Amino acid sequence: MKISFELDQLLLTDSNEFPVEKQNHIQEVLRFEKLRLGAVELMQDIIGSQHEIWIYTASSRPKHYIYELFLRHGVPVSGIINRKKHVTTLNTEEKVLSKYPPAFNIDVHIDYSDNVKIDGEIFNFKTITVKSDEDNWAEVIQNELNL
Repeated sequence: MKISFELDQLLLTDSNEFPVEKQNHIQEVLRFEKLRLGAVELMQDIIGSQHEIWIYTASSRPKHYIYELFLRHGVPVSGIINRKKHVTTLNTEEKVLSKYPPAFNIDVHIDYSDNVKIDGEIFNFKTITVKSDEDNWAEVIQNELNL
């Protein structure tokens, strides 16, 4: 199964929205953004259950940066859809849908946005929604994925 994650406000934060994973010296020197506490263990569990991890974000971060960010935490990401890839694939500049996982054969998308959840209901794709302030966020995802 292909499982995608949003980055901003779900796995990464530019404020103190949630606790973050500890970084090693190299991650600090290279100024990698900090991952949400529990993200590494959750993603490794998903991979260990023979599923693929994808990143599907509306951000314009370069793919190589995202791959490296996760790889430095021991999480090999199978694929990345950033804003450029999303717009090119859906062939639209309009913000009709911020995410459309079926276009990339993604089975489940995990996001913080209620709008993405609503789009999933309307356009028939599976979403799991967790908020920045949800303490047991990883547990919610594990339960929804039956891990």
